[in-house]
Amino acid sequence: MKKTVKIVALALVLVMALGLLASCGGVERGEYVSEKGYTYEFSGNRYTYTMDKVVLKGTYTIKDVDGDKMIICEIKERFVDGKEIEFGEDDKESDRYIGSKTGVKFIEGDGYIVVGTTKYTKR
Repeated sequence: MKKTVKIVALALVLVMALGLLASCGGVERGEYVSEKGYTYEFSGNRYTYTMDKVVLKGTYTIKDVDGDKMIICEIKERFVDGKEIEFGEDDKESDRYIGSKTGVKFIEGDGYIVVGTTKYTKR
């Protein structure tokens, strides 16, 4: 009997842990495009954002803040016209994030995402 209770308790702990991980999960893998042709591409915890001749690459996290989801995109690499622009002394910490270090509002729907106020549809 004690062994059964331990197994059931362990199973409940695992279910709760999986629920927490799912609620803080990532964006569905794929490419999303806005009406202006700007794109986000997500794979695992990495993203690529393309806006005209500017390409930003890095990692992202999604957090729950006061009931709203926020996406925080940290920039690891940036390119203009295919040329890498390295971070230097003149760059502020805020230059290393899309939007801000605390993130921007994020919504994920069926076949689309909204980052800030811009809607991106999955290709």
